[in-house]
Amino acid sequence: MTSAEPDAEPPEQVAAVYGRTSTPKQASIPQQVDLCRRRCEQAGYRVGFVLREDGKSAVDERPKFEKLMQLVAERRITVIVVWKLDRLVRSLQDLLNVHKFLASNGVSLVSLTEQFDTTTAFGRFSFRNIASAAELEREIIAERSQLGRYSMALAGRYPANNPPYGYTLGEDRRLATDKKESVNVGLIFRWYDQGKPMTEISRLLAERNITTKAGKSLSQVVIGQILKNPVYAGKLVIMGVEHDRPDLRQVPQALWDRCQARRGKPNHDENGDLRRKAAIDAVFDDYLEQLRGQDDDQAGGQA
Repeated sequence: MTSAEPDAEPPEQVAAVYGRTSTPKQASIPQQVDLCRRRCEQAGYRVGFVLREDGKSAVDERPKFEKLMQLVAERRITVIVVWKLDRLVRSLQDLLNVHKFLASNGVSLVSLTEQFDTTTAFGRFSFRNIASAAELEREIIAERSQLGRYSMALAGRYPANNPPYGYTLGEDRRLATDKKESVNVGLIFRWYDQGKPMTEISRLLAERNITTKAGKSLSQVVIGQILKNPVYAGKLVIMGVEHDRPDLRQVPQALWDRCQARRGKPNHDENGDLRRKAAIDAVFDDYLEQLRGQDDDQAGGQA
């Protein structure tokens, strides 16, 4: 009967203590560090690093916090100890993001004030509750933002920062026609009505150096968005809310209707076929020219 082998010693827990103050009324950094050191001593953690961030709010650049995250990424620590969670993060959402990063690198988080310790089962349970609260907070903010955009849509104001091509966005967030771009919008619809595919329309615009306000080319995707947006026919649709805006019309109704009838139907790029044939012919002609050159060289050698 073999004797039982002794249990292996648990791996050493290396802690990083992080302290921060932003106002004189908060607990000083020496006090925070002292309390965190005591907790580490009680838990059997070896304090490997102490990072002090004095006079930095949670929204400021924090060099010591960045150093802390670097230690996590390099896996030089196994636990972070703070006096209070708001010394480390500024919101529940920040806490959720930071914890995901810590967990992916095998690092636990301990907060003295909130009795928060992800090295224990109860601490991980507490974190799941906090994470749920963070998710609820994010959803509430999203709903409020959605409601705000819907209110703007009801008022006929444009909620996004980038207006459709051919329009400008005023301070009152109402669209107005951009006369220069409107000319190009007319070209797009007329070319499409003539049977040109969006790939060729994009190429023709690029040849004329026609771009967006940001200097980007009008790609096939952008052209497709233009062709299906009813604002060019004088109907502004935002988040399902429709407004008749004849002042925003840029194409005649008959032209709009014909283009909508063609959408989704395959277009044959006849010019594209000609371009491809010309390219093939050029390669073949070059090959024949090389052969004739070789024959001439051989004939000269025999002479």
